[in-house]
Amino acid sequence: MIQSMTGFASKTITLSIGNEPVGVNMLLKSLNTRFFEVSCRLPHAFSAYETDLIKLFKKRLKRGQIYFTLHLSDPNCFKSDVTASSKTLDGYMKVIEQLKASTNITGEMTLDGLFKIPHLFVTQDTEVPEKIKTLLFDAIEELVDAIIASRLAEGEQIKADIQERINDMKHEIEVLDIEYTKNFEIKQQEIQDKFDSIKVSSEEFADNQRALLYQALDKMDLHEEITRFKGHLEQIETILNSDALEKGKQFDFTLQELAREANTMASKCSNAQISNHAIKLKVEIEKCREQVQNVV
Repeated sequence: MIQSMTGFASKTITLSIGNEPVGVNMLLKSLNTRFFEVSCRLPHAFSAYETDLIKLFKKRLKRGQIYFTLHLSDPNCFKSDVTASSKTLDGYMKVIEQLKASTNITGEMTLDGLFKIPHLFVTQDTEVPEKIKTLLFDAIEELVDAIIASRLAEGEQIKADIQERINDMKHEIEVLDIEYTKNFEIKQQEIQDKFDSIKVSSEEFADNQRALLYQALDKMDLHEEITRFKGHLEQIETILNSDALEKGKQFDFTLQELAREANTMASKCSNAQISNHAIKLKVEIEKCREQVQNVV
């Protein structure tokens, strides 16, 4: 099971608030990122639930950049009745009377004038009923289910592509192993012939020549790198087919090890054919690394 970090889901529900139906539109989007991050856009009445939402998304979605938006068809449905601020009105009236007393300004305050006074009419957010909160979070759970289904569907495509890359790398490393074995045997025979042909009077010089030939042969030896590469490939396939939900970082670290072995093989190899196979391995590894950047 592979789950992508990329997904999108939306849901609309209707809540009955004060005998009036209110539409609630929710959008949930996730993008790939190294860690887990959440951005919530909520009406003021629901801002107190942001921490609970973050915990919910962290528990269910594990990793990714999460964007959650909640929109109410009636933004004022959780506000109290409009009231006038007596303190604000008294303050303005007091200043008006002072100005009239100290200047030649005349006139009376009208209803139109009252509406022009800033912050005179106020409303306050009312507490969201527990029943409404329960209905809302049930709907959000369903929304998370939908985005997980979306992420799993994309994850299946990623899994198929990674499996194809693994199969290609298995083929390339087997061909490389065969080419390397033949090439190494030839080099061994060449060096053995040089050992046999060393005929000098100085035994110390002969020993130095042998040491240099052994060193050259050792530099061409790719057996350890090939063995480790095959082992890391098996590990990648095990991770790919495991039931674990979070695999992205495991993939990333194992692919780093594969890349290290492929780089070593490419640098140690003096044979053009073997080098070409090592380069193909590096190309497939990079394609896998691009894919796993989007895996949870």
